[in-house]
Amino acid sequence: MLALNPGAGTGCNPNVTSANFKDNTFHEDLMECVEFVNPAFLFDVVLTAEGKLHEIVAGNWKTAFFKGCEDLLEISGVPIKEQADVVIASGG
Repeated sequence: MLALNPGAGTGCNPNVTSANFKDNTFHEDLMECVEFVNPAFLFDVVLTAEGKLHEIVAGNWKTAFFKGCEDLLEISGVPIKEQADVVIASGG
């Protein structure tokens, strides 16, 4: 399991989270798989929460991927002003 720490019984890797590209073993493994294939081009879309087209990203697979991620976080991310003891959130 790519999301688990190495070693039996050590639990989930806390770095394997959405929108985390640094020290995320799951992300690193998937990027390595794509590098093995080495696609010539990526065409992808970024959608709004309503399912409408926000942007098309295309070009070098790695550049376009990170551009799409950056833009998605910009339109759907929630700024956090300060750390809190409790957070109540909903996926929809």
